Amino acid sequence: MERGIKLPQSPSEWGFKGENYLFVIAIDKYAEWKPLNNAVRDVNDIIKLLTSRYQFSPEKTITLLNEDATENNIRKTLLDLKRSITSEDNLVIFFSGHGEYDEDLDEGYWVPADAKKNDPKDYISNSDVLKWVKAIKTHHTLILIDSCFSGTLVQHSRGDVLSEKYPSRRIFASGRKELVDDGTPGSHSPFAGAILSRLNNNTDRTMRASELIQNVTKTVETTGGQSPVEGRLKDAGDEGGEFVFHLKVSEEEIWSSVLKTDSIEGYSKYLEYYPDGRYAIEATNKVSGFDDTNDWNQVKLYPTKNSIKNYLNKHPKGIYYKNGLELLGKLEEDEFWNQVINRDTESAYREYLYKYPNGHYFDLGQKALEKLNKLPNPEPKIPIPEPDVISKGPVRKKADDLSKSKKPIQNKSDLKKEAIPIPVKTKSKSNKSWVLFVAIFILFFTLFIMYREGKLNLSNFGRQQNTKEVRPYYDKKE
Repeated sequence: MERGIKLPQSPSEWGFKGENYLFVIAIDKYAEWKPLNNAVRDVNDIIKLLTSRYQFSPEKTITLLNEDATENNIRKTLLDLKRSITSEDNLVIFFSGHGEYDEDLDEGYWVPADAKKNDPKDYISNSDVLKWVKAIKTHHTLILIDSCFSGTLVQHSRGDVLSEKYPSRRIFASGRKELVDDGTPGSHSPFAGAILSRLNNNTDRTMRASELIQNVTKTVETTGGQSPVEGRLKDAGDEGGEFVFHLKVSEEEIWSSVLKTDSIEGYSKYLEYYPDGRYAIEATNKVSGFDDTNDWNQVKLYPTKNSIKNYLNKHPKGIYYKNGLELLGKLEEDEFWNQVINRDTESAYREYLYKYPNGHYFDLGQKALEKLNKLPNPEPKIPIPEPDVISKGPVRKKADDLSKSKKPIQNKSDLKKEAIPIPVKTKSKSNKSWVLFVAIFILFFTLFIMYREGKLNLSNFGRQQNTKEVRPYYDKKE
């Protein structure tokens, strides 16, 4: 099924994936009622127009004309529609024939072809029509009535913002509680003629029901002396939407319109209608590109490290991947620079200059470092290795190593001089001598105390010791 589109502001104007059903009832020849001139002619021309120019098909068009438009057939057709139509489908009902009004009951009626005159039990009351319409679960239901007293079916109107996206249950009648003109034989009734003229002269891809109603109402009031009326059904599923007439166009015409608008809504809607279409791959790539752009725009609105990393993970081949890396690097540099400012030390600035030789704050770091070098330093410098110095092999001169020379940095290349070995912390000889002296002193002091207390006999010191074995007391014989 070909589908037409208009691609202005809202994707809802594309239409929906459901079918458009057309149920037409027209009666010129009645069993007991006065015949009409143009009812059948009116609906035949409307069917031809809708199925040729708009998105209606003969397969989804149901007609009950003249003697076929009996009360039983009308009710049976409404029941069949209830069983076959889905909530994604749209239904347009057009009734053209006699109407009747009961003042005592304040009730209007459709008069079927087989209805007896002055016998309301053969009529179809507005109450019955409303019950059937409520029972048929469509997306849009639009009822067009061209008969006398047809305005009695209209319950209320509303001025909501109209959109095809939301369901609607709408009625448009040719007159209020009044007789309406059938037109001269061989022509059209004022109501049907105005509808045909507006739909036939339309050059836009879409025409909203509200636009058709406004145009037809103005025309009929001016030329036909009638007062058409429109409204919505209460408690029937109406949510303020409206039916839209879409012209038939080919896939190529749709794609051409999509390219002109160049929007993610257009490409997405094309894929919804033609998931395996001729331009499906290109449309998919376009949608991905728009998704990439939308995500990147969100990153630019709220540039945080997390948002950038999420973008980079989601779009590893994205259009703005390189921009994301650059922005992430800039944020990390800003964060590091803020830490340097808070520390405000010579080693902090030198660490920044070493890490970001092409950084945004390089010149500021140089100036801050030169300023710190000119300040007096009353505290003696103790050569303690930095904790972040690598312990193996030669390394580049670190911040405090460079500060010993007191040479200001002239350019960025000064930070990348030849590597030197790390000084190893060792014990000095003076420390060893002091420890040995203390140990000897303690030894001699201990010997002196033992001699004073008689625990040390120096008279036998150096003499040969008696090696005669002394038998223990328990070895002596009694």
